[in-house]
Amino acid sequence: MVPSEPSPHVIFLGLDPDFTEADFSTYLKDQCCTVESVTIIRDRTSGASKGFGFAQFASIDQARAFVDSRFPFLQIPPPASHGASAKAAFYKALETGQPHNGRRVKIDYSQSANPSDRRRGPVNMNDGTRDIGNTQAPVLLFRGLDPLSGPQAIAQAMKNSSGVGREGAKGMKRIILIKDKVTLASWGFAFVEFVDVQSAAAVLGATMSVQLHPSGFRISERPVAASFAHPYSFQPLPDYSLRDDACIPSSMSLGGIEGATVRYWDEGSTVAILEFKVEEPVQPTESAPALKEKKKKQKVDESVKKPAEASTLPVLDKPVTLSFKGGLGQKQALTAPVQSGPVKTVAPKVLGFSMADEEGLGDADEDNDSLLPSDAKVFTAKKVAPMVASKKTANNINKWNQVQEELKESVSAVASAVPAPVEAPQPVRPVVQVKEKSSTPIPSTESEFEYSDTTALSCLLCSRKFNTLDQLKRHNKESDLHKKNYKDPNLREVAREKAKAAKAKVEQPKYRDRASERRIMHNQPDIPLPETSTAAAKPSNVKKRFAEGPPPPASPPPPPVKLGEDTSNVGNKLLRMMGWTEGTGLGQGGEGRVEPIQTAIYAAGVGLGASKGKEIGKYTEGYTGYVHMAQDSARERYNS
Repeated sequence: MVPSEPSPHVIFLGLDPDFTEADFSTYLKDQCCTVESVTIIRDRTSGASKGFGFAQFASIDQARAFVDSRFPFLQIPPPASHGASAKAAFYKALETGQPHNGRRVKIDYSQSANPSDRRRGPVNMNDGTRDIGNTQAPVLLFRGLDPLSGPQAIAQAMKNSSGVGREGAKGMKRIILIKDKVTLASWGFAFVEFVDVQSAAAVLGATMSVQLHPSGFRISERPVAASFAHPYSFQPLPDYSLRDDACIPSSMSLGGIEGATVRYWDEGSTVAILEFKVEEPVQPTESAPALKEKKKKQKVDESVKKPAEASTLPVLDKPVTLSFKGGLGQKQALTAPVQSGPVKTVAPKVLGFSMADEEGLGDADEDNDSLLPSDAKVFTAKKVAPMVASKKTANNINKWNQVQEELKESVSAVASAVPAPVEAPQPVRPVVQVKEKSSTPIPSTESEFEYSDTTALSCLLCSRKFNTLDQLKRHNKESDLHKKNYKDPNLREVAREKAKAAKAKVEQPKYRDRASERRIMHNQPDIPLPETSTAAAKPSNVKKRFAEGPPPPASPPPPPVKLGEDTSNVGNKLLRMMGWTEGTGLGQGGEGRVEPIQTAIYAAGVGLGASKGKEIGKYTEGYTGYVHMAQDSARERYNS
């Protein structure tokens, strides 16, 4: 027996049904062999082993060193599930030459598993690269896993990700390992879901830390690559009939909805899940007095702080208004009447921005009064950075002034309805006039779906189809591919034409009036013309016709004339010309046939002996004649 052509792939026939990939790899390592991967072929539905598998060696030379010395059969010990004593008994039986409990397995070079040859089945080219996300998400992706690593090994590595003696992977909900649907072999990548983005980011930072993992983060002694996962790696399944073993419950992180079912986008995959019990983070809520106290303390701290440099401007989350109370106050002091008594010193006022909004001016006044001494309780604007001369700042000031003008108009409209007491004229607050910068208009719903087909839920600019309208809207707003294609005017023009065609197709009526088309083709009127006959057109004739009732029955046909008495018969005329008279026989002496031969009708398409002939004129037409014929046939059968 000669082995096949040498190949780095070796096939093992006759393996134990309980033999696993781990037992396979352990046995080859015990034989001092270096293998890259091992695979046991299993049933697609039950997952049971079919009794054979493959091993890929590092090179053809190593495969030949293993096969040539052991071809065609070798003895493999029982699997680890049978216990350590069974394995020890196997090796002892081999040494003594007694019968053992192992397996006699046939080996040979495999040509079907050689990558250079044709493959009979589909080749898995998915290594998880397409599932790398570009935004922060509560789901992490780990690629480059060992084919023998399961969810338990990944969970152990997650717990040790923060270093020795520290508990890592806080907030981990479940681990999803992607496997092949046919062979149930791992594809080398897995997803780890956390309760929130902060927990996922903390674990990702720990895995990338050089101080914690100098040689890289490892799972089962193998370095892996970690990243955020793509939000659309798992797609929801609206149809219940499409669900299988690869479907898992959805969450806000996987699928974007709760209480549904999602599936990994690759149809040839299945999953292995390991879930953990974890409490959802509770957001602390502060009471109203605590919030007010915190806000008051923050205002005091801001008033004490040193103003920022002129080159920087703090990021403000409230409307900023210009305060010119310092200059106006000095002007009022000049025109005020002279009072007797000690003159109160007024603190100098500062021109700047006010962080407080219109509703909080009263609180700000009270806070400032409490900070200043009793003889100088005058409101002063908070000291903040002076205005920076830039287009962005000028544009923002212009917007703020417009909002203030609108608020003033609304307040004046309400105040005009109710008469107010006359007060002293107040100084007008100057408004900084800045050239308005053209702002981008807010896109409407039609412009948002300008390059989309809302009926088919597809983006015509990117040629992508989605399951829901929310996913399509999110794609139009956040997708980098959509933004890239939007910059190309040619793609925009093509997508606009497709959108017009899709809208015209939707507006086209589904019903087609073919009767109207035939009338037009044959030049016929839409309404049929009345009858041309004058008798039918008169209503009196129509009434008379319906009043007369049904037409009378037809008269019965005359009885048939006997052939001998029928003078119009051609045969009768010929016989008379030759001297024959009615009632005499044929022949010279009149001894021949007297009565004419009676004619009969036979069934169509059959021979003369198939049925008896029917005498013409014996039975009348209609139901009565049929009954008489049936009675005669019954009598003939009875007499015979």
